[in-house]
Amino acid sequence: MIVNVSKVKRGVAVAVFMLIMIIVLVAVLVPAYFVFESTPSYYQQVHYSGESQLQGYQKQEVFKGEPSIYYNSSESPYLEFNYSSVPIVFNISEVYYFSPTSSQWVVAVNNTMVEGSGDLPLPTSAFNNPILIVTSVGNIFFLNPNSSIASVSTVALAGKSPVYILAVGLNGTNVIPLTAGIVFNGQTAKTPEVFYVDPGTYTLSAEQSQVFIDGLTGNFYQWTSVGSGGVRSPTSMSTGVSVSGPLIITLEYKMVFTKYEVTFSESGIPLNGKIQEGTVSICPVNSTITLVVDNKTYQLGPNGLTLDLTYGYHEVQFQDPVYEYFNYDAPSIGKVPYGEIQEYKISGNVTNSNVSVSGEYIFVSGNGEFSEKYESSEVLYALITENHFYLPQGSLLEQNSTPILGDIAGQLIETEIDGQTVVLGPTKNFENETLYYPSGTNIQVNYDYLDSISGKFEIDLSYYKDLLSNPTLIEVYCAGNMVSHKVNIANYPDVSFSFTLYSPTLLVNQEEWNEGGVTL
Repeated sequence: MIVNVSKVKRGVAVAVFMLIMIIVLVAVLVPAYFVFESTPSYYQQVHYSGESQLQGYQKQEVFKGEPSIYYNSSESPYLEFNYSSVPIVFNISEVYYFSPTSSQWVVAVNNTMVEGSGDLPLPTSAFNNPILIVTSVGNIFFLNPNSSIASVSTVALAGKSPVYILAVGLNGTNVIPLTAGIVFNGQTAKTPEVFYVDPGTYTLSAEQSQVFIDGLTGNFYQWTSVGSGGVRSPTSMSTGVSVSGPLIITLEYKMVFTKYEVTFSESGIPLNGKIQEGTVSICPVNSTITLVVDNKTYQLGPNGLTLDLTYGYHEVQFQDPVYEYFNYDAPSIGKVPYGEIQEYKISGNVTNSNVSVSGEYIFVSGNGEFSEKYESSEVLYALITENHFYLPQGSLLEQNSTPILGDIAGQLIETEIDGQTVVLGPTKNFENETLYYPSGTNIQVNYDYLDSISGKFEIDLSYYKDLLSNPTLIEVYCAGNMVSHKVNIANYPDVSFSFTLYSPTLLVNQEEWNEGGVTL
């Protein structure tokens, strides 16, 4: 057998060359493969960066009103778009509405381009329900019925998927947007909120098993989701979330409809009837106080008030303090409107086992009662000052250019009250002066000023231009006593005496007119 050695040598050389080439390829291509697999391509980087910039730009434009977006939730609902300048195309991927019957977000519109001002019709089933607008660049906008656009201010991150989380209360056929506490992957937030994350699995939990809003209590119901991903255990407060792209998660609370009768009342404030103290009749002026339950105002009378309240928490505010006025009718001073003012403050409350109290909230678990207790914190009495001008006995006033008889303004009494000098006396003719002071206040009378009056007066066929007052008597009348003080002013100007307020009190300053100190 003849073997061609030269051919054998060439074959060996070719084999060696091929082996070297394989080694080179492995050394270059395999690392390159891992580099390209682990690092986004230039195109991808540009795409993600551009997408993030577009999201931010779109939000800025929308918040500036380019376009302004209004959700008209009539029986034929629609989205209203308005541009005030050159329109910028607004691409919509989906519009969702929340269905209270299925407790799910339902697609209402797909792949729509808004190129100018106009209306985008929505299905009638969207009526009176919240909606979500998802744009082609990944922004998510939330709208309540008959409201303008709203969103969150979180800035999108390159290459991340948005996870939008919101909370609603299911109240029959109504959907109530809620602010609820959540914890997403260890980060605490309040709904609505958006997180930008890598595809993967994350933890999610609701901070509250119950929520309270407008007199309604909602219990945790479930999680629902729409988009690229989902919730692992929808009926658990703490669950896991898988994310593979944009995802919308809704935290749902079901509002409780069971109602109970709760009777509200007060004790300590006389709101009706008549109080008889000897010959003195005292009647309260106000027959009700203000009660606010769940931001609704009621008037609470002496017989109480019964309301139908749902199971759960309710905000309750009794009027505090309460100022009650009392009218007096006493033989000594006659009828005195608002003769007494009492200030009442809350001192405690009484409930039954079905109503518990926590601050300004009550928790209702059955038919119950809630009574607020009041105590009087301060009592004020009226100090009424009036003047009584008269002519000397037997004199007759025939003509006058200005009134001079009766309660004429200008005659003043100097007193000391609580260490302060106070001048008492009417400032208008035929209108007494009424001031209020705490029960037990001491009134020290020090001086009775003289008063003069000018005009044209015919008295007993004589004519006068100027008259001067002559203090003769100061009388103090207290309710229940005909006269507690009666001070003759024989040694004018020495009129010093004092009295203490324990009831409405009438101070009468008796003055006789004369001319220049000479009896008319």
